[in-house]
Amino acid sequence: MDVFGMVRAAYGRAARQWSRCQHGAALVEYGLLIAFIAVTCLAAVAYIGGWANDALTSIGNRIQ
Repeated sequence: MDVFGMVRAAYGRAARQWSRCQHGAALVEYGLLIAFIAVTCLAAVAYIGGWANDALTSIGNRIQ
């Protein structure tokens, strides 16, 4: 194997290792993003649910 072949092989190994590392980092980032969206949705539903309950109770009391 010539020097060019050895450099190309080393570059290929480094590129594959970097690719695997980046793939794992992307999965972690997507996981964190999904977790953040889920927590935000739950907080919004809890806030809107409480507000809607109070509003509907107030309307119901006025009707009676």
